[in-house]
Amino acid sequence: MSPGADALIAGAELRAYTLRGAAVEGRDLANARLPSARLRAVRFEGCRMTGIALPGAEVEDATFAGCRLGLASFTAATLRRVVFDGCDLRGADLLEADLALCRFEDCDLRELDLRGARMTRCVIRGCRLDGLLGGEALRGTALPWEDIVGGAAVWAAALGLEVLEPGD
Repeated sequence: MSPGADALIAGAELRAYTLRGAAVEGRDLANARLPSARLRAVRFEGCRMTGIALPGAEVEDATFAGCRLGLASFTAATLRRVVFDGCDLRGADLLEADLALCRFEDCDLRELDLRGARMTRCVIRGCRLDGLLGGEALRGTALPWEDIVGGAAVWAAALGLEVLEPGD
């Protein structure tokens, strides 16, 4: 059996860690490594999670609210019904991750790496997308019109379009 939420601290390494039905508030979890973790019905609020690594994790019915997740790694993770609300995910990765019914609201997704990710029925609303990698993984994701227009550079890069300057 995995230790409870108290085991979640900066720099910790907990293999196959399981956490269910918990609220984790204002904790410093920076650079923690949780390979193959199982997180279900968990709410992280106002946590510092910079550089946290969750490779191969299963995250379901979870919320990350106001968390600093820059450089976080969700490589090959499975995320189901996960909400990222007001989070900083700059430079994070979702490489080869499988996301379904996930929402990103008012998040900073600059330089987020989505290469190889699969996104099913996800929603992105009010997020910064500059420098996003693997934009083709967003196929089928829902965005409001103003976010689609604002993300034109991301879509152009995903399609391999060359932007002409005036006079070209």
